[in-house]
Amino acid sequence: MQTRRDFIQSTALGAGAFTLGASGAFAKSRAGQPPIRFIFMTKSNGLRPHELALPGFSGAQKQADTKKDALNVDLSGQQLPEWMSVLDAHKKDMAIIQGLSAKGIACGHAGNQACLGMFKTGERRVLGNVKWATVNVELGRLYPSPFQHVEVQTAGGNRGIVAGQAATGKLAYNYAYADPRTAYRELFKSVSNDKATRAGIDADSLVLDYLSSLSATNYNNVEGLERLKMTRISQTIGDIKDRDRQINAISDQILKNIPDVNEADLAGDLTTVEKQEAFAKVLVSAMRAGLTNSALFTLDTLGTPYTGIPQLEEGSILNLHNLGHKKGYAGKSADEVRAYIRMHHMRLMADMVAAFKSTPEGNGTMFDNTVITYQAENGETHHSNGIEQPIIMLAGKNARMNCLGNYVRLPGYGQQGHKTLGNWYTTHLNNHGNPIEHYGQFDPELNQFGIDQEGPIREFLA
Repeated sequence: MQTRRDFIQSTALGAGAFTLGASGAFAKSRAGQPPIRFIFMTKSNGLRPHELALPGFSGAQKQADTKKDALNVDLSGQQLPEWMSVLDAHKKDMAIIQGLSAKGIACGHAGNQACLGMFKTGERRVLGNVKWATVNVELGRLYPSPFQHVEVQTAGGNRGIVAGQAATGKLAYNYAYADPRTAYRELFKSVSNDKATRAGIDADSLVLDYLSSLSATNYNNVEGLERLKMTRISQTIGDIKDRDRQINAISDQILKNIPDVNEADLAGDLTTVEKQEAFAKVLVSAMRAGLTNSALFTLDTLGTPYTGIPQLEEGSILNLHNLGHKKGYAGKSADEVRAYIRMHHMRLMADMVAAFKSTPEGNGTMFDNTVITYQAENGETHHSNGIEQPIIMLAGKNARMNCLGNYVRLPGYGQQGHKTLGNWYTTHLNNHGNPIEHYGQFDPELNQFGIDQEGPIREFLA
C-alpha cells in the first residue's frame, strides 16, 4: 500500500505527473451562500439509451424517442424503468438526458474518463493527450475547498493512492483513493487521536518542509523540462501545505462529520458492492465536513471483478467484459445481470441523496446545493462510438440546471439542434460562474451537418 509520504516522494522524484492543481481564476462561492457540490458517478460497459426510455411513453412519444427526435416529458406522471425505481421518490429532482454525443473522444472499450474532459486520451490513456482539467475539477474550483476535488475508484484489487482518472490540467492526472480505508484515513486523519496517525502527520509535515527546501535550492540549477518538473513539484508541495492549513481551520466541523463506518466497512476483503457503499459514505461525510465540493466516483472499470451483487449467489464474480459481449452468468442473461448492476448503482445514488436531504443547511438541506450525475464513461454501449452519452442527474433547487423533473431527448446525431457533452458541460460551468465560451474539443464529423457546436444548451441555462 502506498502512503501519502510515499506518494509525495514518488511525485518529487518522478516526473511531477500528478498535481493537486492550483485554484481556478473564475467565480467563487457567493458570499453567505453554501457552495454547490458535485458528484460524478461513472461506470464502464456503456449505458444503452433504450434502457432509460420510460415504460409509460405514449405511442407518439415512443416513436419520437426511437427516431431520436427532440422530446420532453414531465416525469411526475411517469413510471421509471424498473432498475431506476429506487429513485421514484426523487423524480422532481431528477433529469434523464438523452441525445448528447461525444463521438470525437470515443475510444471503444474505455475512454479513461475522457468524457469528463472532452479530449481523446485513447484506451491506453496517453498522458500527452490530456489537454486541460476535466470538468469535475473545474467545477470544484468554482467552489473552493481544502481538497478541491476527491476521486475514488473501484478498479480491480488496487489499494492505496493510485493514478486517478480525472485531470487537474494539461498533462496532469489527478490521484485517487483505491480503497475505502485509504480514503477514510487520508480525508479524516487530521482529527484522529491515534498516536501513530498523529506521528505520521508530523512526519509528513517534515517531509514537505524538506522537499520544499530541496526544490527551492535546485530550481535555478535546472533548465527546460527539468525546470517544468521542478515547478510542478514546488506547486504541489505548496498546495498540500495550504490544504493542511485549511483543514486545521475547520477541524471542529470535520470532527462532527466523521463517516459512520466501522472496521468491517473498511476491511480489506470487501466485495465490490461493499466497497462502493463505503466509498459513498466517505464522500457524503467529506462534503458534510467541508473537505471537498467535487468528487469523481469511478464505480468500476472493465477490469473490475464484480462481487457482492445481491441478486446473485454469494461468491459470484462477474466479468464485465463478458457481459458486454452478451455472455450471461449462472443461467441469467447478460441484460438481466447488467440491470442488477445498474440497480445497485441507483441505490448508491438514492442513499447519497437521502443523506444530503437529511442534513440541514441554510434554509433547507444540503441536497438543495448538490448535483449528482451518473453516466457511462465510454458512451452508449460496450464498444462505444460516442453517438450517445445518456445521463441521469439528481440535483437540488439551487443547482441552476433548468431541466429538472423531465425526461429530455435532444435531437439525435446529425439533426439540427444536436448537442454534445461539451455543450452540457459548458452549461454547467456557465451556470456556476465560469464564463467559458465552450468547454471541450469539437467533433469535426458534425461539421458536415452544419451544426453549431459552440456554447451552452441555452434552454438549460438558469
